[in-house]
Amino acid sequence: MKKKPNIFLFIVESFRKDIVTDHAVCPNLSMFAENNISFNNSFSSANATQISWFSIFYSRFPFYWKHINTSNWASGSPALQVLKKLGYKINVYTSARLGYYEMDEIIFGKNKKLIDEFHFFEHNHTVETYESDTLTMNRLCKDITKEENQEGRVHIIFLDSTHFHYSWPEEQSPFKPYVRTVNYVSLTCLKKNLKEIKNSYMNAVHYLDSLFGKFYQTLEEQKQFQDSIVVVTGDHGEEFFDHRNIFHASDLSTSQTSVPLLFKFGDNEKRPSKERIVSHTDIFPSILDHIAKNDFDFDGDSIFQEERLPFAISGKYNASRTPKEFFIHNGQYKLMASFEDPSKALSCDKLEIVGVRDKNDHVVNDQTDIMNIFVPAIEALFSEIEPPAGPLPKQKTKNLFRQL
Repeated sequence: MKKKPNIFLFIVESFRKDIVTDHAVCPNLSMFAENNISFNNSFSSANATQISWFSIFYSRFPFYWKHINTSNWASGSPALQVLKKLGYKINVYTSARLGYYEMDEIIFGKNKKLIDEFHFFEHNHTVETYESDTLTMNRLCKDITKEENQEGRVHIIFLDSTHFHYSWPEEQSPFKPYVRTVNYVSLTCLKKNLKEIKNSYMNAVHYLDSLFGKFYQTLEEQKQFQDSIVVVTGDHGEEFFDHRNIFHASDLSTSQTSVPLLFKFGDNEKRPSKERIVSHTDIFPSILDHIAKNDFDFDGDSIFQEERLPFAISGKYNASRTPKEFFIHNGQYKLMASFEDPSKALSCDKLEIVGVRDKNDHVVNDQTDIMNIFVPAIEALFSEIEPPAGPLPKQKTKNLFRQL
């Protein structure tokens, strides 16, 4: 029987793409990105956690969030169902509270039935978040050393210490000055202590990077690094008034939606172009392509696929509702748009075009030629097609973007 490579999927809270390329902040992850597969244009599916988690595990655009949230969630992630049928066991390690918006059951099915082992290290008034992340990664490394875990495991890891109020051990603070508490009024109105807050964020990221270093070392020691699939991403980014907002869930800026998407597939025999536009929806199609070569219908595509979606979609936080605002990004420009009625997003007949920004978030005033680029995407996206509940063979269903 063909060996089933272990899969490690790390989802890091509030993780900016540009932070990973900074060797001073992320020595381990930046080296991992350089030695493996990364992209110049990689985007989250939303600027908020629950929608991004949904898009990762369902490989669907953020428009389907409410549809799945209220109906087709009882069986959990379609991609995880496929992996279970292929003989994989699913182990979850988390310091994040997965009950947020009932995401634990939306991702893993009713009563979390897709999970074989679940390890939750909660942080509270007595346990700091970085301590929970440390316990989470320690447990993962311990399980890697078990003989029965040498193959056929999907390890899903949620890390939380990079969420505001950023958490790290005081004695490991390379970036100074920093702050531990924030006055929101003075920050928002006067941008007071902005440098200190950014340093706090970098300290948290730097500590988290050290945990990744221990993970890589453990994989190497157990002679598992060569064969394993490793994916690292953030649920969304984080903004420090790079444009006009602070933190996340407030705007579809580059800072809030550009996240690392780092892949390692065994020995990386195939390396796609770094110029490909990738997003959260591409994670599981890529994993399944590498393992099973099965051709399931998702909104995302394998990163190895030549004919693939030339756009990324990201939706703006709208609480439990379907995102009202979203962008379509082609790597150079992003079309900003809004639904007149987001509750009817899947069959909308009216769309407000808010404007166009370039990749650096500058407003583009002369939009005529640029707008024409996005017309095929808009026409293909918004047609009255009921979304499939799970992964069906492509010849039996229609992917909304196939006509591009």
